[in-house]
Amino acid sequence: MIASRYLAAIRRRLQSALQRRTPAFVVSLARRRRLARFRAFLMFVNFGRCGSTLLGTMLNAHPDIALAHEVGFLLDISRSDGKSRYRAKGRDATLRFLIERAAQNRRGYALRMYFGDAFVVDNPSLRLLCGHPPPRIIGDKTGRMAAEAIFRHRALEALREVDEAWRLNPMFISVVRNPYDMVTTPVLRDLEGRLSGAHGSAR
Repeated sequence: MIASRYLAAIRRRLQSALQRRTPAFVVSLARRRRLARFRAFLMFVNFGRCGSTLLGTMLNAHPDIALAHEVGFLLDISRSDGKSRYRAKGRDATLRFLIERAAQNRRGYALRMYFGDAFVVDNPSLRLLCGHPPPRIIGDKTGRMAAEAIFRHRALEALREVDEAWRLNPMFISVVRNPYDMVTTPVLRDLEGRLSGAHGSAR
């Protein structure tokens, strides 16, 4: 495990050094290529504690998928005050932003928790610079907030408007888990917090 972490640290330093020394015109070309194969926009709709973070991080590890972690796309485009930052950015800038956020989550905490720091996936920007194809599917893993946006803020109507203008071809994944398991985790955490607080005050 120590050797794996050491090798992972070396790899990160090499990636960072390569990116810093990449000519600006190559970076600009890679950014333009990022949307060349875009085919669909993927979103999650679910409740909390259902396992969507683990599934989203695993999907984000696929070379054809760039899945940002909880950027609130649906909630943002359904704002009624006209201050949607993604609508203001426009289609291409929003999709490139999501690719960058997906890159930050390539070594997400869910996979580190299950497999340790030995699990390393390349940054998609670096893969593009090295000639790898851009992602076909770009999306946002914001399950709980997306569900709230759909039920409370008429997000599906807003999504139809954006899709007509941007041609996103939206797709949804809904992760379902035993509701008793979903409730158990926050209840146990609350009990552990209360017990630890009681022990602390008793001392």
